[in-house]
Amino acid sequence: MVFSRDALVSNTAKTVETLFDLLGVEFARDGNKASAFAKVFKSLGVEIDLENFESGIVRLGHTKERRDELSSVRQDILKERCVTAKQAEFMRGRLHWFESFAFGRVGGIGGVLIDPLGKVGSFFGGEVPDPIMEHLLTKSKNPIYELEVLPVLIAIWMWGSRLTLAQVCWYLDNEASRSAFIKGQGATLVAGAMLEAFTGEEMRLQIKSWFARVPSLSNLADSPSRLEDKLLLDLGAVKGP
Repeated sequence: MVFSRDALVSNTAKTVETLFDLLGVEFARDGNKASAFAKVFKSLGVEIDLENFESGIVRLGHTKERRDELSSVRQDILKERCVTAKQAEFMRGRLHWFESFAFGRVGGIGGVLIDPLGKVGSFFGGEVPDPIMEHLLTKSKNPIYELEVLPVLIAIWMWGSRLTLAQVCWYLDNEASRSAFIKGQGATLVAGAMLEAFTGEEMRLQIKSWFARVPSLSNLADSPSRLEDKLLLDLGAVKGP
């Protein structure tokens, strides 16, 4: 995001565009992704209101599209007096998003490596870089699914050399992504590419995988995905490979 005084909007926009061109960064020059400077704007499903910025007030909220989407599914469930598995999975993901969007959770991923004796060894966690999030959003209206698949791929890339010829149990707290790894097939093009990359590494390293479900409240990787490392550091874990 770039902020500017009203009088410097044109100059700021030109400066940023020139910098990106010099660095070879590809960006949207027109269309929905190339919105002009405004006091109310959207980013990753969140609406940011700077109308009262001079008074020190910034308002964050969900976009109308996200609110209407959730309301529509809720009304369908109430009308039919039943809920399908697909609707339940959608509602779970959306409600989690609505509950925690303002606490650094947007685009956060994490993973933890635990040895056969139950000792926590290493972990990773952080926010997904904006260019990757922008790419995901161009491919999916709800990239939560892809974000649940991504940490497993990162884990095998990061710790693969330590898992060669091992029997590995991968714990996930998202049923859709767990099913994808069991089938070896993603429900979207992006997830499919991730699964293909994971399977390639799995075969190269001769890893014998088992995919299991862990409740979110019991998921050790939940903390680093929220950028909270203290729990794992206190357990003696090391952040990184």
